Amino acid sequence: MAVANYGSTNVAVLLGNGDGTFQTAVDYSSLAGTWALTVGDFNGDGRPDLAVSNAESANVSVLLNTCISAGVQLGAVRTNSVVTIFWPFPSTGFVLESTTNLGSTSWQSAGETVLTNNNRLEVTVPFDQAQRYIRLRKT
Repeated sequence: MAVANYGSTNVAVLLGNGDGTFQTAVDYSSLAGTWALTVGDFNGDGRPDLAVSNAESANVSVLLNTCISAGVQLGAVRTNSVVTIFWPFPSTGFVLESTTNLGSTSWQSAGETVLTNNNRLEVTVPFDQAQRYIRLRKT
């Protein structure tokens, strides 16, 4: 279950236990004025992702459901010109890569600098290409 925490800067996700009860909520950052959300597979990987409307910042945050199998939960917040991707600190053995074609097998180093911020690692990626896909890969 995903809950838009109205007027906040986050959404809560509660995983089901399979018996009608839920685990403790985990909050994920979005932008100011969280208003509503929807679930969909926005990156085509077969996993449900979240799109969150942000009333105060007049944009949408897309939170991708990735890296669960590697034990790292990846988050993303988008504005009109950049996307900030973040994951827990410390997380070692990961590389940030990009490509312009999801069907490509030649992913390259994304080139952006990874920073430590608020007990998490994050990178801000500009939308400097018409089509660019980013992934965090376990090495």
